[in-house]
Parts: sequence; structure tokens; C-alpha cells
Amino acid sequence: MLTLARPGSVRARCTLIAALFAMCVLVVLGATVDLAIRWRVQSDALRQAERVASQWSPVAREGYVPNPIPANPPVDLIQVVDARHRVLNASREASRTVPLSSLRPPPDARFQPHVECPPQGRCILLHAIRLSPDTDAAVVYAGIPEPDLLATHELEYAVAAGTALFTGLAAWTAWVLVGRALRPVEAIRARISQITVSDLSLRVPVPPGNDEITRLATTANHTLSQLEGAVEQLRQFDSTTSHELRNPIAGLRTQLEEALLYPGDVDPHETLRSALATASRLEAIVNDLLLLAPPPGRRPLTSRTHRSRRARLRRGERAAGPPPDPRPARPGGWRSAARACN
Repeated sequence: MLTLARPGSVRARCTLIAALFAMCVLVVLGATVDLAIRWRVQSDALRQAERVASQWSPVAREGYVPNPIPANPPVDLIQVVDARHRVLNASREASRTVPLSSLRPPPDARFQPHVECPPQGRCILLHAIRLSPDTDAAVVYAGIPEPDLLATHELEYAVAAGTALFTGLAAWTAWVLVGRALRPVEAIRARISQITVSDLSLRVPVPPGNDEITRLATTANHTLSQLEGAVEQLRQFDSTTSHELRNPIAGLRTQLEEALLYPGDVDPHETLRSALATASRLEAIVNDLLLLAPPPGRRPLTSRTHRSRRARLRRGERAAGPPPDPRPARPGGWRSAARACN
């Protein structure tokens, strides 16, 4: 099953929908106008033919029809035909041997409009009037050659051209209006493409008004503000983590290196107690760091709470003392390193 490719942009889709809708409406309207014009032209021609036939029928009934019959433009085809389909009299433009039509109105309906289409040539819009209900009554025919508007397809071509023109105008109007409506969206897209993780200070332009696009831009700016705060908090958390864990880990490393380098001069029990105290200190620091980074779903810490907990970590670090020298200590120097870590 074949499927049509969907246009890639909202602007193109809206323009296509508007063009299709306009074309459907214009096709229906054009067909209606075409039929109405054809019916009106044909009705006017038959009415004129009826008027001329009604004018000559009483004259023919009395037998005073001139020869040839004077034409009444645009009704140029006039004939008087007997019951045997012989032409008794005719106008100059009508044939004197071939009747305009083989139609003979019945006695109870003596007035008959008719469209006669010969094998060659144009159709004739005529009106036939039977002179009397008698069996051998003659018939008066008055006809008009089918107008160019009905005989050709010029009207249909004009309607099709008008439909195409107005469809194109509707598509162009929809393209311009939708483009103008989506211009703020394009500005928002261009600004968002410039925003990176390293710089979240940019904000999208907010168009005037209180429509859907304005509310979208306002919400996007609010989200960017929250994202900027979350990224800043993450950077502070990384800085705090590296800073707060550096001193205890360095002290623990120094104690263990002294125990390995100078096993005869270092008391293993003292080393283990000192390492256990350092581990407790690291555990307390990790717990405080977990408080600084709440799990997903929990409301982030406020700036004031964040600063207070960082200050508490710094006080604990200062209480732990300066970081020990990571270089191997001399024998007997492990006690000072252990005191620096506790």
C-alpha cells in the first residue's frame, strides 16, 4: 500500500492542509457555479425560443405566415412543419427540407422545450408548439444554436483556472501566517541551540502576550534556571568531595606506609587503632557528603543549608589538622602522623 510522505515541518503541514481544504471547497463551489451558469444560459435561450414560437404560432394557425419567416435574433431558426414532417415555411437561416427536430408535442402538452443534437454540428435549443390538438396539426419550431459557453469547455477551463489561482493564494496566505506565528518558536529553538552545559546563563526570548508560545518560553526559562542551579550545586559537590576527602586519605596512606616500611619501629595495634579512627572520620565525611547530594525525588538543598553543611565539613577538616607529608617518614615518626589524622 502506497503512503504519502509526511511534510517535515509544521509550517509545511499546515500549508498543505489549508491548500487541500481550500481546493476541496473551491472545487465544490466551482462545480456549483459551472452548473448554475449553464442552467441559466440554457434557460434564457429556451425562454427566448418560447417567446418567438408563441409569437408565430397564432399566425401559423391562421395561415398568414410570410415566406421566408422573419428572424428575431438571437432566435434565427424558425420552421413550420406539418404532421408528415414536411417543412411548410422557414426562416432564412433554417433548412427548408429538414425539420429542426422530430419532436411532436402531444395534444395534451402542446408546449415542449427541447435540446436537439444532430450528428454533425452544434446542438439546438428549441421550443416546439403544436398549433392545435388535431391529429394533422402543424408544429412551430423556434430555436437557437447552442451558445459557445455551452458548446465548448471554456467555462470549465475558467473555473479550473480560478480554483488553481485561489488555491495557490490560500496556500501562500497559510504559509505566511503560519510562518509569522511560528517565528517566536524558531527564535526559541535558535537560542536553545546556543545553550551548553558550560554556560547555562542564556535564556530564551519571551514573546509578548499570554498565548501558548509565551507560556512555553516562560516555562523553558524557569527550567533553565533550575538546571543552572542544579549544575552549580553539582560543581560545588565535586569540589567539596575532593577537598574533604584529601586529608584523611593522605593521613591513612602515611600510617600504612610507615607500618610497611618500618615494621620493627611501628606498633601494629596503635597503627590499627589510628587507621580505624581515620576510617570513622572518612565515614562521617561521606555521610555529610550524601546529605549534600540528595537522592532523586528529594527536594534539593537550599543554598543556605548547603553553605552551612559545607562549613561544618571545613570545621571538621580543620579539627583533623593539616594533611601529613605523604613521603615516607623516619622511624618513630608514625605517631605524629597518626595524631595528624585523628
